[in-house]
Amino acid sequence: MYHETYFRPPVAYNAARLVLDKALLDSEFFGGDIGTIKEDTEAELLRLTKPKIWNVNITGNEELIMETGFDKFIFLVQEHTTVNIDEISLFRFYSLLDYIKEKTAPDGR
Repeated sequence: MYHETYFRPPVAYNAARLVLDKALLDSEFFGGDIGTIKEDTEAELLRLTKPKIWNVNITGNEELIMETGFDKFIFLVQEHTTVNIDEISLFRFYSLLDYIKEKTAPDGR
C-alpha cells in the first residue's frame, strides 16, 4: 500500500472534489437540491481522472506500475540506509523515505 502523501491527485481534481464535498455538506445541513452541481462536478471529476488499466497483458498496466514503484522505493531505502528491509515496519519505511528526501534535497535542508 502506498502512503497518500507520495501520490497526490492534480490540483484541479482536488478543487472539483472540494466543490462536490461542500455541496453534499450544504445539502445535509441546510437541505435543498444539489442535483445539477453534483452531476456537473462528477462529470468534471471523471474528465480529470485518467482510467487505470489493470490488465496484466497490456503494457503500462497499473499493477506493474505499482509493483515496480514500490520496489524502487525499497531500493532507495537500501541504498541510503543500513536497515534490514525484510524486517522493517511500514511506518519506519515511510519515515526513512521522508528522511532521505530531506537529506538529499538540493537546498540542503
